[in-house]
Amino acid sequence: SSLMSAVDGLLIDISGTLLVGNTPTPGAVEAIAKLRACDVPFRIVTNTSKESSDAILTRLHTLGFDIQQEEIFTALSAARSVLLEQRKACFFIMREEVMSDFEGVPTSNPSAVVVGLSPENFDYKHMNTAFRILLEGGTLIAINKSRYYKTEDGYQMASGGVVAALEYAASTEAVVVGKPSQAFFKSALDSLGLDASSVAMIGDDIDDDVFGSQRIGCKGVLVKTGKYIQRVVDASQVTPDVITDNFASYVDKLLQLRAKGE
Repeated sequence: SSLMSAVDGLLIDISGTLLVGNTPTPGAVEAIAKLRACDVPFRIVTNTSKESSDAILTRLHTLGFDIQQEEIFTALSAARSVLLEQRKACFFIMREEVMSDFEGVPTSNPSAVVVGLSPENFDYKHMNTAFRILLEGGTLIAINKSRYYKTEDGYQMASGGVVAALEYAASTEAVVVGKPSQAFFKSALDSLGLDASSVAMIGDDIDDDVFGSQRIGCKGVLVKTGKYIQRVVDASQVTPDVITDNFASYVDKLLQLRAKGE
């Protein structure tokens, strides 16, 4: 409980934590409302690359979550900032639906490749185009390197394997802009205005969520929803600060401790 009582703010993952596919995890909508009612500040930090920031917000609202645009930090917006800063023209292996997040990023004569979750574009033609750019010294930018995620109909391969194939073929290493990138976590922490040591990151990915946040000084909380697999956790070198049944159970425990003034 001492681990939880020192928590003044939360960083919260979406996929597998607030939602599995399009279904909220048990009590998640109410848990966000309770955090609001108790003035516990939070930011949503998501690695998703299958929908735009606007689409994420709309989906959360439709499902009943009281979350505002400025509370959401997406790996896509982090990628856009990096690309505009570096003034690189890009070849995108991304879903058409998310390209609105990259308005203003040039695409002719690309010297960078950006990879997100885009199963319909994970084919040889796209991969080989990307490979040639990288072989000429282009930069490989990964929205994330997630191995897999979970939806209502089971586990799904994420884009990390595709990124790894391009890294291997072109003998290069991708720059990851989403979790576990320290810059990405820091942008969300700066927005909270809290010291890392008083913030907990809660998610279903032991590497990107738990280890990524622990590395910058936050507490890492692992939920047993979404992609959680006991065997994977047992084999990991990472030790979560807290393992909890789901997002709502952690929030309830946290708020109980705060109410007691612990």
